[in-house]
Amino acid sequence: PVDGQVYHLHPVGLASRFSRVKQHPELFISGVKIELGFLDLYDDSVIEDVDYVAAATTLGCEVEAVKAVALTETGSSGSYFARDGDDKVTTILFERHYFHQLTGGRFDASDPDISSRTRGGYGAYSAQYEKMVRAYRLSPSAALKSASWGRFQIMGKNYSSAGYASVEDFVRELNRSEKNHLKAFVNFIKSDAILSSAIIQKDWLTFALRYNGPAQEGYDEKMRKNYNAFKSI
Repeated sequence: PVDGQVYHLHPVGLASRFSRVKQHPELFISGVKIELGFLDLYDDSVIEDVDYVAAATTLGCEVEAVKAVALTETGSSGSYFARDGDDKVTTILFERHYFHQLTGGRFDASDPDISSRTRGGYGAYSAQYEKMVRAYRLSPSAALKSASWGRFQIMGKNYSSAGYASVEDFVRELNRSEKNHLKAFVNFIKSDAILSSAIIQKDWLTFALRYNGPAQEGYDEKMRKNYNAFKSI
């Protein structure tokens, strides 16, 4: 690997003859079952209504506002993703332009689909971990920082604002429990006065521009629509 040794990825078959307690999720990447050592196993905990109420109370906003952001960010796909034979892993979206920025463009020529000045080229959710594993083998920390993670799609590079000491801690904890997705979101919003005010005021345009960036592509209208739908229940 380019950035030091990577001990967190290996084919499961190499360890199958040893007695071991499963600690990390396993999934098929290009036909090979890989153990993702940088993630903890999902403990099956879920975000409940009482958790949303507590989050909204902490933020001083409406419960429906928090739920609207969650639905807008991951929709029906939810917080976790799994194919047949795979363990559940946190829903991610790999951002090649961030990987380009964080690695100084060193891999643009060799791996343009995972490192590029231009955003895009996302592909299906099922393709995201293949990209992550390839990027992780090139530059582990940069790879983890270059994806948006979980129910609220918080960028890995924002791990500190989400309340974690390292990006490694951030991704491990999000994979371990869905409740941690909500905790990270609350911390992230509290760390930013503009976001805090916008979610309280339900100023969806300001919120979307700050949360999703200038290329927010109508997220403000989606949030407004989802908020109104939750209010009508």
